Amino acid sequence: MELAMETFGAVASRWHADNIRKWSAPVAARIARHFAEDCGPLLDRTVDTITAQQILHIVKQKERTGPDMARRLLGYISRVLDYAVAYGYREYNPGRSLHVALMPRQHGAFAAIHPNRMPEFLSAVEKHTPAPTATKTAFLLLTYTAVRRSEAVYATWPEIDLETKTWAIPAARMKMRRDHIVPLANQVAALLKNWKELCPKSESQWLFPGRGKNRADRPINPWGPLYLIRNAGFGGVMTVHGLRKVFSTVAHEAGCWEIDVIETQLAHKIPGVRGIYNHATYLQRRRELMQWYADTIDHWKAAS
Repeated sequence: MELAMETFGAVASRWHADNIRKWSAPVAARIARHFAEDCGPLLDRTVDTITAQQILHIVKQKERTGPDMARRLLGYISRVLDYAVAYGYREYNPGRSLHVALMPRQHGAFAAIHPNRMPEFLSAVEKHTPAPTATKTAFLLLTYTAVRRSEAVYATWPEIDLETKTWAIPAARMKMRRDHIVPLANQVAALLKNWKELCPKSESQWLFPGRGKNRADRPINPWGPLYLIRNAGFGGVMTVHGLRKVFSTVAHEAGCWEIDVIETQLAHKIPGVRGIYNHATYLQRRRELMQWYADTIDHWKAAS
């Protein structure tokens, strides 16, 4: 087999397969999706003929969505080309210095508003997206539970138990690589029950199936909740991760919730010796915490 005849798509698939154990399932799926959806013009080219200009053209198109997304895409392409160099498919990586041609990195990637602005924020989101949609329901799930974006967007119905009001997120989808149980407040259980009745009827196991003919095969756009926040006028000052910051701030300032309970709910690693020996899940206490927080959110909604 002539190494020089390998296509970029073939080398990318090989690189992905060799590294997949390093990533959580959502990250692995996101990287594969970047290659499939963003790198079309490169996939069938022999890897030794790809030029810096061809890469830059693709990355610049992605930059219209956001500078950070373009940099991430360039990083994936560059790693594949490093892999190609290591295995002798080509002599150098033309993507190595292209970051200088991109827009400056965005700041405030984890920006969060002060909790006292939550009534205004929730009102703006409601005004922008008044009808129940997959993206809006995912946003509300993120707001009420303070889970990570990928944990909500890639959720499946088998993970949800509306009878016991629990959501079991498998270790493969968790940053900490361990199973995580999320207690669902009454409002969240009602939200998901209503969504189950309203969501498009399909064979999809996704909690929030994507649009189009093949929606059963994939979830919604993982960046949808962030776009919703931006379209509501809070771009640059609030993010999806900011919802976790607001929860943490409010819960800690309340003074009635133990630190370990809050940190366990956020699926954070408890530091020090305490974290090594403490394997408690505090499920009942976290259930009380999340019901209290859901009531707090409803209070913000009413205040708006």
